[in-house]
Amino acid sequence: MFYSTIMKIDSIDRLRDIRDALLVEQGINPTRNGEQAIRVVVDRIDEIQSTLDKKIEKL
Repeated sequence: MFYSTIMKIDSIDRLRDIRDALLVEQGINPTRNGEQAIRVVVDRIDEIQSTLDKKIEKL
């Protein structure tokens, strides 16, 4: 469920906020699921940034 929800978010700023919150939570209560969640969010940020970079190159 977390993965599909993250994939629906298109705002890099919102994803960065989620990433930051996950990093804080991992610092307080580290879990394997938390690490995985951070990776999912970071991958989504990278995916959106790559798409934006490609659009800019076309201009």
